[in-house]
Amino acid sequence: PAVRVERLLGRQKTALQRLVSAAREQLSRVEHRYELAARSLHSVSPLATLDRGYAIVADADTGRVLTDTKDVRPGTDVRAKLHRGEFVATVKSVTNDD
Repeated sequence: PAVRVERLLGRQKTALQRLVSAAREQLSRVEHRYELAARSLHSVSPLATLDRGYAIVADADTGRVLTDTKDVRPGTDVRAKLHRGEFVATVKSVTNDD
């Protein structure tokens, strides 16, 4: 009986080691997938665009994001959101690309 118990304890130890190893590998795979997803999400984030020097410009009164110079006139107050902070400015002149 002692030999059998010893053999079963050895098998249990081996099984436990395999289980721990498999759990670590699974955790590593999940962490890697998470890191890839986070990088992918960051690359399409508007905040990443701001980090590259772009700004989001909106009408200061309505908050509507401006995408066309036809939507502003000289004297219009605009709010520019930058990577760090924002400011309000008044449009002095407008040039259309038409």
